[in-house]
Amino acid sequence: MAKYAVSDAVKCRMFPSTFRGVAKEWFTNLPPGSIAKFCDFSSEFLDHFSSRTVEDLFDTRQEECETLEQYVRRYSAISTRFKELQPRVCVCAFKGGLARGEFYYELSRELACSMMEVRARAQYYILKEEIEAHKRKGERTAKVTVARERVQGKETSREHGSIQAGRFIKKKKREITPLENGE
Repeated sequence: MAKYAVSDAVKCRMFPSTFRGVAKEWFTNLPPGSIAKFCDFSSEFLDHFSSRTVEDLFDTRQEECETLEQYVRRYSAISTRFKELQPRVCVCAFKGGLARGEFYYELSRELACSMMEVRARAQYYILKEEIEAHKRKGERTAKVTVARERVQGKETSREHGSIQAGRFIKKKKREITPLENGE
């Protein structure tokens, strides 16, 4: 069997090509130039993605600047490693790490039975957070309108267009021309 020596630079370039989902997102958020050697890269990866005990799951907290969507995604990635746990345990650990807010209190009133239910119920609050973030920035875009209408559960149809499957479809305006010679 032939052995090939591969440089750290090649390993650092090849390893990320195998990433999908959360791992790819983590990699793209690394500061440029932060990895010098493959051993640093691999240990950084393992530190970030390997939870070895249930204690790690209960220690996962929503960061101050982290949106609900980011926390749900990060927590879901961590909790998938604990398939042997009862779903309610994962839900309780999720709620324990969740920042106090509307979604936290809603989960306190009625605890979800599974992480799938948590993700489904979180969608309303994720959209609501998105609207509030756009309001703070003073933005009035079609995306904000779509999110607001989805939160309010309204049909989205307007004089100048409609929203279908999350996309804004602009209606063509009918041009009316005056009739010549009184016709």
